[in-house]
Amino acid sequence: MHFPKTLSKEEINLLPLYELSAEVIQVETEAGVIRAVEELSQEPLLGFDTETRPSFTKGERYDVSLLQLGTHKRVFLFRLNMTKLPQELAALLADPKILKAGVAVHDDIKALQRLTPFEPAGFVELNLEAKKLGVINPGLRLLAAIFLNVKLSKAAKVTNWDRRELTEAQISYAACDAVVGQLIYEKMRQITEASGSEELYRDQEFIEALLGLYERYRQEDPARAAHQVALLVEAHLRKLEEEGPRINRGSLRKSFQDSGAR
Repeated sequence: MHFPKTLSKEEINLLPLYELSAEVIQVETEAGVIRAVEELSQEPLLGFDTETRPSFTKGERYDVSLLQLGTHKRVFLFRLNMTKLPQELAALLADPKILKAGVAVHDDIKALQRLTPFEPAGFVELNLEAKKLGVINPGLRLLAAIFLNVKLSKAAKVTNWDRRELTEAQISYAACDAVVGQLIYEKMRQITEASGSEELYRDQEFIEALLGLYERYRQEDPARAAHQVALLVEAHLRKLEEEGPRINRGSLRKSFQDSGAR
């Protein structure tokens, strides 16, 4: 599947503006956080982003104002300036089974950890994934243009995200950035699978995810935990053999075993 490795600003500006179709829900209470987390925990892949009030004075720094998580169907805007980062939401960010896809996630994670300490897991850095596909100098706006054929508005980027009532422009901007994170990763995964690449299934992140699953359940029933992991590996191998070129089963098993799941 062919796609451009980069686009100029002029080429991006010629594309249609991304139109948000997802339902947007603002979360301003801890009770709302719990309800939202229960729903989001059912999703295997979420778009992820944050917004922080801009600083125009040297040495001035603000905490994260907004955390966006969701899918192309529904996106939640967590008003962290009102709720901070409750443990339920921190647990979601630490769940390795739920992928959270975004751009520059490392900086966002560090800022969120200043609110509530947590061990991040399941995060996907879209810039790194794009570079694996040959994209030059990726960023969210470029990735949306390349993989979704749309341009993102930047109109509300530098605004006061701590204000009591967010404007319609702020709501749309924040929600779009999260939604396209999910859509971009899905598109990149489709391209990778269509090209017969094994990278998304055989790289170290996949092995670490399997180890995380094993460690989570081995205290309760080690034999069952190992069996469940083995079934998951076999399922991925079968899928790859059905949809792409045959891969080396022994190589993947050895990589997993060498990583510690014996």
